Amino acid sequence: MRFSESTAQINYRVDEWRVETSKLIVRAMNSFGDEIFAGTSGGLVIYSPTGTKTITVLDGLSSMDILSMAVDETGIVILGMNSPTGNIDFYSSTDGSIYSIDENLTKITSITVVGDSIYAGFIALDQIGVLLVTFDGNSGRYQFRDSFLNFPEGISFSEVRAISVIQDSIYLGTDGGLLSASILGDNLKDPANWVHLKLNTGEEEFVNAIGLTEGKLIVALKRGVFRRDEASWVQDGTYSPLSLVVRAFYNTSDATLMATNVGIYKRDVGGGWTLFTSRRVDTADLAENSAGILWAGYSINGPAEYDEASSQFVSRALNSPFNNILAAISNVIDSTMWIGSNKGFSKLSPDGWKSYLHSTDGETRLNDSEIELDRYIADTLTIPRSGIHVSLAASNGLVYFGYGGRGMLEFDPESPADFTLYDASNGFLSGSEGHGGASHFVVIRDIAEDNSGNIWIANAFAQDDKHLAVIDTFNQWHYFQKSSTGLINGVLGAITHDSRGNVWLGMQADSEILLPEGGLQVLNYSGTLSDKSDDIWARLTKVDGLESNYVKDIAVDGDDVLWIAVVGGVHRLVIPQELTRESLRANLSGIIPIVSDHDVRKLEVDSRNNKWFATETGGVKVLLNDNTWLNGNEGFTVDNSPLLSNSIESIAFNPKNGDAFIATLKGISILRTEYSEPLFTLEKVKTYPSPFIIPANSDLVIDGLADNAGVKILDINGDLIRNLTSGSREIRGSQGFWDGRDDDERFVPSGIYIAFIYTSLELKATAKIAVIRR
Repeated sequence: MRFSESTAQINYRVDEWRVETSKLIVRAMNSFGDEIFAGTSGGLVIYSPTGTKTITVLDGLSSMDILSMAVDETGIVILGMNSPTGNIDFYSSTDGSIYSIDENLTKITSITVVGDSIYAGFIALDQIGVLLVTFDGNSGRYQFRDSFLNFPEGISFSEVRAISVIQDSIYLGTDGGLLSASILGDNLKDPANWVHLKLNTGEEEFVNAIGLTEGKLIVALKRGVFRRDEASWVQDGTYSPLSLVVRAFYNTSDATLMATNVGIYKRDVGGGWTLFTSRRVDTADLAENSAGILWAGYSINGPAEYDEASSQFVSRALNSPFNNILAAISNVIDSTMWIGSNKGFSKLSPDGWKSYLHSTDGETRLNDSEIELDRYIADTLTIPRSGIHVSLAASNGLVYFGYGGRGMLEFDPESPADFTLYDASNGFLSGSEGHGGASHFVVIRDIAEDNSGNIWIANAFAQDDKHLAVIDTFNQWHYFQKSSTGLINGVLGAITHDSRGNVWLGMQADSEILLPEGGLQVLNYSGTLSDKSDDIWARLTKVDGLESNYVKDIAVDGDDVLWIAVVGGVHRLVIPQELTRESLRANLSGIIPIVSDHDVRKLEVDSRNNKWFATETGGVKVLLNDNTWLNGNEGFTVDNSPLLSNSIESIAFNPKNGDAFIATLKGISILRTEYSEPLFTLEKVKTYPSPFIIPANSDLVIDGLADNAGVKILDINGDLIRNLTSGSREIRGSQGFWDGRDDDERFVPSGIYIAFIYTSLELKATAKIAVIRR
């Protein structure tokens, strides 16, 4: 098989992408007028009296991962982005416009604005310094002006953690001490113009925050707050507990507050600090709107609004996952996906997110509330607090999660508290003693379901050599052990099945932990899990033509072709009738061009037999069923799409509507494609939203179209308004899209319209559309 170098150039619109990120991890808070801005790891969240909105890459941000923030006197929100895209973005709170400054930095660690000048602490590879950005009246935009990298000898630091301009001086709080310089005409490139302000406290001068109280400079170190009194420093209060870490200072109209990792503190008159509220929550920053209402940005719990009546903060966290570490995404069943993370797992349904978290106090708490877009919802369960490597939504209604050390969790969504954990303690799975771990440390690398409903489990480092376990449809366990079967002595990392019932295993050689054999294995167990005597095994290794014996992932497409991702590239194997080493070797391709230029992490096949490659550095590559590459060598990257990161963890699909879910450590990007599973009826045609209000940010959707269907939009008199043809941008797979315009690109008047759907097989259907034109 030759792979075409030609490309299928499909330029997806921005509105065909969605993003799902956590808005709970707040890094910075600020305000302008009656609006509160929360800079989070999942975008800029804006709270106002009229509602809430989130600004994302779909709106024009260069990244979703905001690390620092300031607001100028005109309402321009200045956003410092986290690694690896250290841009400074500018969002206008008045007209919603967005632009960026890109100076090839790694991250912006701190920002302050004074007048028309912005000072920002940055990291750029091995350089640490301060960026100066000034407002240009001619262009009406901020522009890069200079950078400062040279500081006095005797101070060494790796990060500018806080930056502040007070009167005519700039102060830098670093992990090596406090620096100061005048901004009035001094050349900040000259290290002689910077002063290392030694606090002489006897403590490590690790400056976390800079502020003012009673008109005097205060700084937060690891063991206390220190205040500048004339030419000397005095302690302004010690910490209790000593593990307290100050995130930021904030001055209200009548008090100085301190945001810390164990709650919010208020400065007492004359010095010293006491808890502001009784709730000890890790707080990143504070802000107050023009009405004098105080807001807190919690580091892992989202924004909260202070309620004077109860003297407590009330959560205003939006519906979202609990963090962005969303690597282990399951297959999609009934438009619902399950996602494993490092503190639990989440469910993403058309209604929104619900999370299931590890209980820190051993108590189970179930939240039966309906999912709402403006509210974060979670249950706490006595599940392990450990990283989940793999998730599977099975046809039996159960969901399986494989941990990187704690075994496998079997979860019933209908009865959340009644889960089952399979690990070494109950004998179902084996620990890893002698293979790099301990007797209780059970690592699950993959979980797969075959066509018969059996659940196959990769117990990767099993100390009893039972690397392959199976739960059959009667809930009986079976094992394939190295000593008694053809299973080789390697790390089992991937499992898949073909249409003939063969089980394909991706192995990873690791001699250091006494598992030296790798490569590809196949098992035909003849449908008898208990009888090993009729099993047929075969194997491929580097000797047979594999680029490497370290198999990272495997997938079978709709033509019974096996795709093999190894270190160094991707192979293609036409599955032979006879499972022998010789027949496998004869059907193995060489390394596939284009995709093998990148380190492929995962392989997936969609409903239209297109192959999707999740790479570690190059985004997503898609080989279409006709052997052309979607978007050519580029595929989808952060440079040509709203993809959240070029490092892709996994991919899954909703076969009903063609959604491709692309998981990264920055969140999930979702692309609506035309690759839904084929339909051959028009019985489930529906339209939404209803009514359709135009102009609108999103099109009307005509769902449930059969393959090759066309749609005519008619007015109530039967006159043709718009013709949506199969193969056009208006029809993708089982869905058609109408923007509310006629064939002359004019918005139609309010009224009732008819969608007339037809196919080449003479199937016909109609659907009413209520249009309201504003």
